[in-house]
Amino acid sequence: MNEQFKQVVDTIDNLKEQVKALEAQNNAALAFIMLKDFPELIESYCTDNSIRKADICVLAGISTTTLTQTLKNPLKASMSTINALSSVIGYQILIGRS
Repeated sequence: MNEQFKQVVDTIDNLKEQVKALEAQNNAALAFIMLKDFPELIESYCTDNSIRKADICVLAGISTTTLTQTLKNPLKASMSTINALSSVIGYQILIGRS
């Protein structure tokens, strides 16, 4: 029984290491942008996908005023607004050190 337990623990540790390696590989392949560049990302998404900003607002569940304020100064936007907009355009929020 003790040997089986050790094998299970070793297998779990091995799987954890594999998951860490896959996460690191995935993160290395991600395209990161700074929050200050978020307005350009929204603009290019609208242009590339022929979608109006009003449609983005509906999909994100925010008002057009909130979108306008966010595009003017994304650093002052709420996290929930940035998260909602990011979800609409297929991005996720990652927080890191600079």
